[in-house]
Amino acid sequence: AVGTSYAQSFKVIYKDDPTAYSQSYSSPSHKTVVPSGVSFKTFYALRHKNAYFLSFEQGTRWWTNTPITWVDKHLKLARQDPTIQHIFVHMHHPFYSTTMSENPPNPSSPSSGECIQPVRKHYEALFQKYDVTMVFSGHAHLYDRFFVPDDGHQTRQNPPPKTYPHDGKAVHYIVTGGGGGSLNGCSTLKKEKSYAFYQKRGCFHHVTRVKVKGKKLEVSIVKVSGSQSSHTTSVYDSFTVQ
Repeated sequence: AVGTSYAQSFKVIYKDDPTAYSQSYSSPSHKTVVPSGVSFKTFYALRHKNAYFLSFEQGTRWWTNTPITWVDKHLKLARQDPTIQHIFVHMHHPFYSTTMSENPPNPSSPSSGECIQPVRKHYEALFQKYDVTMVFSGHAHLYDRFFVPDDGHQTRQNPPPKTYPHDGKAVHYIVTGGGGGSLNGCSTLKKEKSYAFYQKRGCFHHVTRVKVKGKKLEVSIVKVSGSQSSHTTSVYDSFTVQ
């Protein structure tokens, strides 16, 4: 739909970090910058109208491959531009989850299972410092939503608010893992750190729709029921940020 004007409408910044990072897990390098010591440089930034996007090369604790210096540089650039009103981040594994554990199940064996805290600790402070608006992830096959204030106070309530302030004092984390895979994430609700910020969850196929209207965001979670050839849709959750 954009056609030949794509390059003007969507400014993509890719491979702008000249550092030669290791690509071998047996010989890591630059671990103060790349926590896992390995990076394949698949991260990139994107500017479109009043929004700035960061795409992370990131996973669980053994795959924290986006350089912290690169994240800091792009978030700083976005915040120095008065025409940028929203910063969005998208990544594979979530930083907050009602299905994944905070820490490895066996503390004496760091690789004993997936967890979220070891990766989150490297990047969350930057998200807070530069007022990231919203973070999207997948991996867990469900819909999961969290509202995490910079000061860490509990925000969980039922029902959750329909409107949130766009004041730079909190980050929205949305796990939108209902794209078509098996739905295996809703049998349990882990009451660990994430639970303090939990807003809503659901176990179904869905898409997340975000409408940007100036500084206002309208977010809808659209539930998809049925089969690929015969299905219906309905709005399961919606909220605004303004």
